[in-house]
Amino acid sequence: MRIPPNIKLGWTAVIIYLITPISMAFQVASRIATIRSTSIYLQNIPHVTSSFIIKQQKYPYHNRSRILLRQQQSQSLSQQQQSKDDELLISSIQEIYAKQGRSIASRPFTWDELVDIVLHAKDLSLFSRSLEEQVRYTRYVAALKMRWKSVNDHILHSKFKFEKRLVVVSTQEESLGNGPAGDGDDDGNGDVHQSVGRNDNELSVYDESYDREGENKIPPTGYIWEAHPSLAEVRSPLKVLLPNDFPYYVEDGIEHWCLWKLKGQVTQEDIQMAKEDLIEMMSVGEDNSSAVRCTDNANSPEKVDAFVDMLHWVNPPHLKSVPDIDHAHFLCLRRR
Repeated sequence: MRIPPNIKLGWTAVIIYLITPISMAFQVASRIATIRSTSIYLQNIPHVTSSFIIKQQKYPYHNRSRILLRQQQSQSLSQQQQSKDDELLISSIQEIYAKQGRSIASRPFTWDELVDIVLHAKDLSLFSRSLEEQVRYTRYVAALKMRWKSVNDHILHSKFKFEKRLVVVSTQEESLGNGPAGDGDDDGNGDVHQSVGRNDNELSVYDESYDREGENKIPPTGYIWEAHPSLAEVRSPLKVLLPNDFPYYVEDGIEHWCLWKLKGQVTQEDIQMAKEDLIEMMSVGEDNSSAVRCTDNANSPEKVDAFVDMLHWVNPPHLKSVPDIDHAHFLCLRRR
């Protein structure tokens, strides 16, 4: 470096003047080397970048990805378990049907076949649900056993709209079932699930009202549902005509109904009145227009086809899965 001639410096100042730029160059080179080595180090660490700000932004996303991945894995395992449970349940149903010398319907029953079963063969064990419907029914039974004191209590609440309340159940009680469930299923199909009894002496009433919103709400741990009043407290006969929640496997245009009766057996008079009610719901109007079924909204009737024919029967006692509440079956054929 050239020193201006008009400036007189001592030898010490000259040396400092010459060395300072060289020192600064060394410092710059050292900083560049440090940055390069740090960048290489950070690049070799997974999920870390050289920018602290970017790193802080990416880590929350990375955590969310982990959570989503775990949820997907959990759902996949749950679906696999559900598939295995379905296979075991279907296998169990088929095995029980085979032991009874029966078969699950592979196609819907025609009206002629239904007439033959009821009026000619008179073998009600020939009736069957579809496999899908039987699986749904079996799962329903399992849930009912866990939630209700008895099948009678559930029917009183679900069919006759009795109030329900919680009762405390002992540890021993929780391990027991409460018998087969019934929705017109008294033709031997109820045998596809195991039934055991309950000891009502181990129950005590939980007085607070609970769950007036959900029909199928699971009771709290240690409690089950019971109907109020109970079947024993019913003093006068009550009847209700409802569609079967778990109908047989029948062709379109065929409806399966049940007439339920408390405090007494279903009589021929009861059957005749029910038939008249069903025919009225499906009858053709005076102008031969399509029939209408009354709904909750009087201004919005539901159109249905005209009534054609009807079958009915009451099962003998040894085939009834709900012996304490009598009921009759009705199959109604509508014009297509």
